[in-house]
Amino acid sequence: MSSAITSPSPEASPSPVAKPASTRSKKPASKTATKPSSRRVAAAAKKSATTAKKASAATKTASRSKASAAAKTTSSVATHPAWKDIIAECIIAHPDEARQGVSRSTIKKFAEEQYKIEMTASNLSHLNRAITAGADKEIFKLPKGPSGKVKLAPEAKAAAVAAAKEVKPASFYVCDMALIFVV
Repeated sequence: MSSAITSPSPEASPSPVAKPASTRSKKPASKTATKPSSRRVAAAAKKSATTAKKASAATKTASRSKASAAAKTTSSVATHPAWKDIIAECIIAHPDEARQGVSRSTIKKFAEEQYKIEMTASNLSHLNRAITAGADKEIFKLPKGPSGKVKLAPEAKAAAVAAAKEVKPASFYVCDMALIFVV
């Protein structure tokens, strides 16, 4: 036994002491070193699936917004006159009910028959708002209250009746040097 102390070599060291980073030996390149672990693969697959779902959801949302924008532009163009005009026309078309007022159900039926308007919730809202706004501007009167029958105001009635009548062109005849106008 020699009394000389020798430092043990790093390869032959049985102690579990960690080696410094600079002296660690690198593992030889093998198939296990190049393949990622199954957990990493599963995580990457899940992340790519989530990304694909988000991308498809974004394209669906974009196509929906384009479709709704196209629908909004086509639906914003009204194929019928203003609701105030429809209501006034309905009141004039029902002279037997004009004294007490025309009911809202009569106005709805008139709009459905004359203008092929489907009475959805939004159209009913437009109708009710037109009646309220017309009452505020004194185009309509509400003799039975805000949810009752609708009449034309006297000033509006005279104007609407005059507009409803057809204007006939004046005709004239010439006979023996005198003009005779026939209206």
